[in-house]
Amino acid sequence: MAIRSLLGLIFVCTATSLLAAQHTTFRFSIGLDEVDTVEFDESRVSADDVKHWMKFTENGYYSSAGISLSGCDENAEARMLKDLQHAGQIKAELNQEFGYPSELSPVVNYLKQLLRFNIWLGQQYITFAETRSAPASAYDETNFPECRVIAERIAHEPDAQQQCEQLANAWTQCILKSEYRRMGPYPKARWKAFLDANGIRESVSSTTNE
Repeated sequence: MAIRSLLGLIFVCTATSLLAAQHTTFRFSIGLDEVDTVEFDESRVSADDVKHWMKFTENGYYSSAGISLSGCDENAEARMLKDLQHAGQIKAELNQEFGYPSELSPVVNYLKQLLRFNIWLGQQYITFAETRSAPASAYDETNFPECRVIAERIAHEPDAQQQCEQLANAWTQCILKSEYRRMGPYPKARWKAFLDANGIRESVSSTTNE
């Protein structure tokens, strides 16, 4: 009799737990051709919190702001200025973020570094488009000698189109590789640990395969 009662209690508790769970799925577009699918139990975490937290994912809202060198003419300068203004707005928004769990601090700090670097990179492009001045070879008090060689080559190149191509390719690749090596990768382990602790599952898929 006691065993039967105990089994009945286990069944009731299990059934109640299953009924209480509120499984919810969100899908977010990231980049040009990817979708981030997020599954969670709304009885554990709120939908508003999940939407907020997903801004900090690796390819999410706060990591998407950047300025690409789309040319070196006046039209390109106007486009880059618009992108720079947008990135500045996102940077200001990120700097005002205080309502996130402390477990996300390493992620938030990384995104702040990344956004600050992307804005600096865009400023180099815009300065070149405006003045044809060679880009800097130091960032955040760190010198990149291998990139200085390319910057000097750009400064002494008489052909404007060649200057632009060297800036877009050789110098950009050099500065990205050097800074990403210094900054390190996105803290995926910290992000996943946070998701796991809150019962959140995330998966990224390409829309090109649909």
